[in-house]
Amino acid sequence: DAAAHMGGYSTAEAMLNISMTELATRLNILDERGQVLTITQLPGYFALKGQEVPERELRYINPNTGEAAWLALKAQPVLAPDGEVQFAVSIIRDITQRKQLETRTIELLAERERVKVLQRFVSDMSHDFRTPLSILSSSLYLMQKNTDPEKKQAHVTKAEYQIQRMGKLLDTLLQSARLDENKVNFQFSLTDINTFLEPVIKEYEPIAAEKEIEVSFFPNNNSCSAWIDPAEFDYAFRNLIENAIAYTPKSGKINVYSHCQDKHAIISVEDTGIGISKGDLPHIFERFYRADQARSTHTGGNGLGLSIVKRIVEEHKGSVDVKSEIDVGTKFSINLPCSLMYDSIVQINT
Repeated sequence: DAAAHMGGYSTAEAMLNISMTELATRLNILDERGQVLTITQLPGYFALKGQEVPERELRYINPNTGEAAWLALKAQPVLAPDGEVQFAVSIIRDITQRKQLETRTIELLAERERVKVLQRFVSDMSHDFRTPLSILSSSLYLMQKNTDPEKKQAHVTKAEYQIQRMGKLLDTLLQSARLDENKVNFQFSLTDINTFLEPVIKEYEPIAAEKEIEVSFFPNNNSCSAWIDPAEFDYAFRNLIENAIAYTPKSGKINVYSHCQDKHAIISVEDTGIGISKGDLPHIFERFYRADQARSTHTGGNGLGLSIVKRIVEEHKGSVDVKSEIDVGTKFSINLPCSLMYDSIVQINT
């Protein structure tokens, strides 16, 4: 009766003389990739060949409802005294309810995790905005009370810095939202990587010099081009440079390298900064993740920058990797396909 119900037959008697091929066709049993299994791919077939088949969990299409359900199949050969296979025994269990419960459990855990992330995000953002707002408030108060022009200017400078900080935070939030909603219209163009990187690096040299940090660029001797969106890739590269400056102590060094290898353009940003712990490394590209206290207190990072970098690089069909050691330094490497590998992608987009 159970087998008849699974197979969509009205009674067990209706299944008499039904071949396994017909039953398999009725059930449309799917493998782990969603491909329909033929009779020669079913556990019972292998059992008839003398193999003991471990239990497999497979989806099938319920003939009565047309909906996907789940089966657990296990098959074993029954041997004659001379070792020949007499027949095979298949045990088939309908595990649809269990799988549905597992799915609901996973969804519930995912929802709980989303709520935790949202709560952490709200808490972090509240702190990130409250701190500059508090400084702005005190700066305005002191400007009103102070008559010394130099001290007034110092408070103005401090207020301007906090306004820039909040503006950058808002830009980061908006960029993350635009990427999530696929509202970023990437406009790729064939770009010489060295020509692109050099002016950006020079722009950060005086900023790094304020901390007595030396910034050096070691470009590839040969021309190295890749298909990039200049505006979006600029955002990603600047984030890595700014992180390197923020997390590198006074008198440190930042080296930027570019070279081509196996039809890929590789851009590396290496610093002699405070490094990232082994426990934090697997998570630094996760949204809202903030590394250990030593790093987060340096800049008050919002945990979005590196996740945006990763997303932008992936939109370029590339990858970003990181190596780091505490008190030694960190190296981020962006790997982009060069023009020959990217032509087909651009043609499809066009």
